[in-house]
Amino acid sequence: MSAQLIGFPYDPFILFAIPTSCSYRPQTPTPAGSYPSPPLEWLQTIVEEVWLTLQSHPAYATVWGLHEDLYNQASQAEAKLLDTLHDIQTIYEGGPPPL
Repeated sequence: MSAQLIGFPYDPFILFAIPTSCSYRPQTPTPAGSYPSPPLEWLQTIVEEVWLTLQSHPAYATVWGLHEDLYNQASQAEAKLLDTLHDIQTIYEGGPPPL
């Protein structure tokens, strides 16, 4: 079952003819934590080097400002929701339950 493919002989069963030393061996996944963690000093050095560059980048400052605005808006929405729930509890249930 051979054919010509771009000037080369093509055999769909060629993979079965590969010697075992070159054959594909599926890798079994390694369990999480099986490799030792890198030293903390190594990671700390990398983060410190990148942190100064990151803080001075205008895109980082923009994203951080948007993050703060979003956090403030979420906090305001949470406060309004709690106030409304307390109002509903007072109107329909007569106030908080006795403990």
